[in-house]
Amino acid sequence: MGKPDKKAETLDVSKAPSAALEYQKLVTSEERAMTAILDRFGVNTGPNKVTEAHKKSLVRLLSTMDLTNPNEKPEENVRVLRIVEEELKRKGYTMTPIDYQSLQNETAAEEKAARVNSLARKENMPTKKYRSNVGIYGFSTVIAGSRMSYFKTAMDKIMDKISDLLTTAGDSGGNIFEALFKKPIRKKADEQALARNVRDFGLDKHFTVTPGGRVHEDIEDVKKGAFLDDVLRLRKRHPHLQKMDPDKALAIATKMVAEAHRKGNRGIGELLATDIVLQVDENGQVKGSRLALPDMVYSDDISVLEQKATDLSDFLYSVGSAGFQLGSARQAEKNIRTVIQNYPNDTVRKKVVALIDQGRPHPTMHNKIRLGFDRVRNKNAAFRQVGAIIKKVVKEEVK
Repeated sequence: MGKPDKKAETLDVSKAPSAALEYQKLVTSEERAMTAILDRFGVNTGPNKVTEAHKKSLVRLLSTMDLTNPNEKPEENVRVLRIVEEELKRKGYTMTPIDYQSLQNETAAEEKAARVNSLARKENMPTKKYRSNVGIYGFSTVIAGSRMSYFKTAMDKIMDKISDLLTTAGDSGGNIFEALFKKPIRKKADEQALARNVRDFGLDKHFTVTPGGRVHEDIEDVKKGAFLDDVLRLRKRHPHLQKMDPDKALAIATKMVAEAHRKGNRGIGELLATDIVLQVDENGQVKGSRLALPDMVYSDDISVLEQKATDLSDFLYSVGSAGFQLGSARQAEKNIRTVIQNYPNDTVRKKVVALIDQGRPHPTMHNKIRLGFDRVRNKNAAFRQVGAIIKKVVKEEVK
């Protein structure tokens, strides 16, 4: 929401207090910020006072924003106030008018990130039981019945080149201009690589790659099921997602990933919670999972071990950020531990720790967005703490 959290920049997670104490501090800071916001609208006292339940719902509504940065004043931020104002109006509160002309807007970095993300994101995935937050990137699509066809326009191909540079910068450190002179660890898959990914990871039942690079996907299970990322982040908002046990979903998904690694004998290219489709039975319970379209590929000179560990590292950071989005380091650790416990290869698990010790994934803006930390309060501290939690859990689980 504002400038980087200087306190977060110097946070030493190895000396951090317990998750419970940190969570209590976070809650206290959020309550203080919400009090200032509601005072601004004149709805924190008197007969028109906002209820405690509504206060908590407002904090959840602002979960993608940092309300706890001591260097910022959320009660003077246009974006925050507009969101709160709309919600208060919806609930029938009478508010003091605010002169938005005198207040600050989003930072330049946030505006730039939002523009880039908006340009790359084409549509949401076509779930039918709820509205998914998982977007379609890098392809244009057409849906006919239970088939979704992916194809690339000239703009999509341009965005692929930008995406490859951002990925290289995120994998090796530095910025997009330095990435021009670095050998990529991975990149967007061409037609042949897409077909090979579909074949090697056992996805022939779901995808067909035709000459010219057009991809057809049978999306019947997508329409009936859910994406793992949505279950981890949005479960409380949708009755369909509430039928699913997030721990069971994580365990099933992780075992599927381990089998894909075994069967393909290489890495997938990119693995996030957004890349996993959860398949459900007639009662809405998770019964299986599969990969969404695997459209990345590792360079030939990257070892199989590093490929698999990079996949697993991305996945762990992704599910860790989902825990922090719900406001809890404890939930982040629970998600991470479930993945570690259900991925059976000790060599790969240890290699993830080695990658973290090398500084990977690097905390670039692209990585924070890609791994879901743009939806987390205190994103810089959370990013580092997820790395520390992964190392702690691997040490405890891998003997």
